[in-house]
Amino acid sequence: MTLSLQMMLALRSTCVLLWLRQAWAELSIGGHISNAVNTSSQDNGCIGWGKQWCRQNGVGGCIVSDRGSLPSVDTSVEWDVSYVRKLFSPSEQILDDGVKAFHTGIFVQSANDPSQRFIIEYIVLDFSANIFMPIPTLKSFNWDNSALVRWFPAWIASNDWGTFDKDWRFDSIYWLGRIPGSTINSWLDEVPGWAEANKGYRLTSMWSDADVAKAVRYVNEGTCQEFSEFSLISMFNHGAKFENQYPLCRNYNAIIVGNDYQPVIIDITDTSTHLEAVGWYTLLGACFASFAFERKKCEKFLDEIPYPLQAYVTDSNTNYWKGALKKPSFNGFAGPKYMDQRMLVPWQNWAKDAVVGECEQSWENNQLASSNAVHV
Repeated sequence: MTLSLQMMLALRSTCVLLWLRQAWAELSIGGHISNAVNTSSQDNGCIGWGKQWCRQNGVGGCIVSDRGSLPSVDTSVEWDVSYVRKLFSPSEQILDDGVKAFHTGIFVQSANDPSQRFIIEYIVLDFSANIFMPIPTLKSFNWDNSALVRWFPAWIASNDWGTFDKDWRFDSIYWLGRIPGSTINSWLDEVPGWAEANKGYRLTSMWSDADVAKAVRYVNEGTCQEFSEFSLISMFNHGAKFENQYPLCRNYNAIIVGNDYQPVIIDITDTSTHLEAVGWYTLLGACFASFAFERKKCEKFLDEIPYPLQAYVTDSNTNYWKGALKKPSFNGFAGPKYMDQRMLVPWQNWAKDAVVGECEQSWENNQLASSNAVHV
């Protein structure tokens, strides 16, 4: 049997992946979460309103395990909903050419009693190379990408924020509207299911185009921003009357594939398929180790490979999807602005209004500036 070049590379790639993983660990942004997580026996933020639902496991905040681990809000009053973002500091921005990376969450507060409030987010416990570069096993891959949904019954600017790291506070708040308590509860009913389906953090997605408004999104990411988008869409589906039309911007990390090989779920335990996937992750790891500093070098690296690359991405059910890479291979190769685009939320006319680059207009002096954002 004749092996493809991609498969031949795979035969000697496991050691390369191990080395790349270690090298990335020394250069990575692992501090994003490790600095935010408090593993002491202190209160971890679960004080004040909502503490009756709070369940802790040592990582800070209130951990979502089932519906009973989330608030049940008062349905006789309305609740304000905001999309919040935290811009990573310059030292944490690993991408070149001015790409901005940030963390997001959802803030909810009673319209009648400001003490009844909570902020909810999705985090990965170890932001390291293994969130996109797995270690091969005999028939599959090992991922070290454990993630969870957590919430805090407090506000970031208050003294009752608990032991949550002060440097992890959100710096912009986008108020979206005031909605019934029953809608909040219906959304929260769905959060444990989303958390269960996304126990593994997934940094990359698979699209047909670098422009999110034009792309067929075959596989979504599993990130804090994906959770925020899911939450807002869930609220809308349960009756939230959001009306704002300004872009709700987020980061995207999409592998771009063509129609030559329609993306499909494959059997990763098949020997030849597994070898090809190992080859892909080896190339991905080598490329993105450089991308952390020089995006164009990584792009050139992929362009010079003289055969159609088969790309692999996992979904929320840990299925492996396979697709044929096409230019620009990665949305970031089309330009930094493609990594910061709007959410496609159902109350906005994004098919008409979305313009690549519009999210760059919201940046001002490294802050998330907007007439609709409030800085704290």
